[in-house]
Amino acid sequence: MGKFTKGYTPWNKGKTGYHTGKNHYNWKGGIKFNSEGYRLIKSSTHPSHDKQGYIAEHRLVVEKHLGRYLTKFEVIHHINEVKTDNRIENLYLFSKRWQHCVYHRFLNRGKIEPITKSNI
Repeated sequence: MGKFTKGYTPWNKGKTGYHTGKNHYNWKGGIKFNSEGYRLIKSSTHPSHDKQGYIAEHRLVVEKHLGRYLTKFEVIHHINEVKTDNRIENLYLFSKRWQHCVYHRFLNRGKIEPITKSNI
């Protein structure tokens, strides 16, 4: 017991689409959260989607606002630091990844002011 014999056929062999997507009991409308707390939206047709077909909502919001896809080097910063607040007025686009890192490094050392609506 516990080992399969030669010629064993699994119960689900040949079944495709079995309880996937909207038919799955745990379907939540194509929205989930990743381990970092960002909201992800199901978008299998997006060129930057992950292996499961999801893309970060804040990237979709900025792309819609700009009318183009973002490059993999562009980083979106949440001004109020709330990762689920994806209003366009709360999002700031850094054109290079290193710029975002430098911003946080100097912000944590108190050498620069945080980004706010008044100084954008």
